[in-house]
Amino acid sequence: MAPIPRQNGGSTQSDLFYHIGMSTEVEDLSRYKQHGLHPIILGQVLPEAKTCVDVPDKEPSYRIMFKLGFGAFSTVWMARDMVEDRWVSVKICEGSEKATKSAEVAILTEIRDTFQGKPGFNHIIQLLDTFIIKGPNGFHECIVTEIIASLADYSFINEASSAVSVRQIAQAFALLHEHGIAHGDPHPANVGVTLPQMDGIDENAIVSNFPQEQLVPVAPRSATFPRETVPAYAVPKESLVSWLRSRRVLPGEGELQIKILDFGRAHRTSDEASALLGAVPPIVQPPETVIYHLSDRKLGSPWSQAADVWAVACIMFYTLGDGELLSASWSRMDECLLRCLELGGPPIEAWAEFVRPKLDLPSRGPCSFGGFAVPMSRAEIENTNVLCAPGHYYTDRDLVWEKQAARCYCKGEQREAFVDLLKRMIVTDPEQRISMQEVLAHPFCLREWPSSQPVE
Repeated sequence: MAPIPRQNGGSTQSDLFYHIGMSTEVEDLSRYKQHGLHPIILGQVLPEAKTCVDVPDKEPSYRIMFKLGFGAFSTVWMARDMVEDRWVSVKICEGSEKATKSAEVAILTEIRDTFQGKPGFNHIIQLLDTFIIKGPNGFHECIVTEIIASLADYSFINEASSAVSVRQIAQAFALLHEHGIAHGDPHPANVGVTLPQMDGIDENAIVSNFPQEQLVPVAPRSATFPRETVPAYAVPKESLVSWLRSRRVLPGEGELQIKILDFGRAHRTSDEASALLGAVPPIVQPPETVIYHLSDRKLGSPWSQAADVWAVACIMFYTLGDGELLSASWSRMDECLLRCLELGGPPIEAWAEFVRPKLDLPSRGPCSFGGFAVPMSRAEIENTNVLCAPGHYYTDRDLVWEKQAARCYCKGEQREAFVDLLKRMIVTDPEQRISMQEVLAHPFCLREWPSSQPVE
């Protein structure tokens, strides 16, 4: 039977269902629709019989145990590979009209098959399997990888703070760039740590402890709602790291192996980047992509390897610093741009006339940006904890970086080298940023530093 089409129109999940659960822990249930998310229940084994369309005789292999997370275009699950007897992550992508392989899988397959043995290969997530299933909401690509603990878990990042971690991140991105690939979405949630300790945890331990959150029944308001398009219950995402911490099996600082993940926006630099799906978080957006968005693609540029470099610098600061380099609390893109200019320097000439009215800044008054903003004295800057005041931005880039340096965990000569590296990566003009190969050649990455001690 053909799937029953459902037109949600502008309906929210509250319009469609009685129970929606915790909004931050459960994906929007209205996304379970034609060409939307695929309904999953715990204990389900993928691919189910007669649902795998690219490998029809594929053996059911992956038992779904609990939800690791969800994103703009997928849900991600912890699963047991019953064939290879190992723990894996299964990413189930949104549905499509046709059964086609994604660019993400193509790039991960190329990395797996041709990059082995090269520096940085061991710091890129390992693709284990892919297959396409047919469900009530369309054809869904399933991507099976090793399990990675995200650096976005703040309680974990303190333990992961080390110069070695920064070097490993740089090695991974340098390898991608060497082969003409831009990641397209570098941010702390897409960088993580391998968990080899999972090999010693049996299935009974997982079943006995997960799910830890309450399952929420999915109850449609309409009696004619096509129930096969939604799961029987909503499953909140779980923190694997918190559970591993309670068992004292997280990797120690000397055992850390950093890996980058989520290649959903990865692309070859020779391909058109303006059509990339999704959006990069404001905390890592470089000024050229912000300008590109604000100007309706008339100025600036879409994502590139140079944009990767800016975002990687933000990740590095997150790894060795206290929080984000760019504030995550800002919702307006023009405010994000203002902060970028403080850190990276004045706008390039091609943007100047567009940026001034967009930021609503006066064009008169002396300052080092040619009358581009309300000037603030050094004393005013030093006496405030707010790095960006409305209608102002700091024209003394060195002082801005002095304030950022104070937030770094490392000290002395190591801190000086780290900040110098960041200042060469966080540059407003993308053509003036150093490359990832130059990042690896910087003294901060070449020198063996003593392990930094986390700051509580």
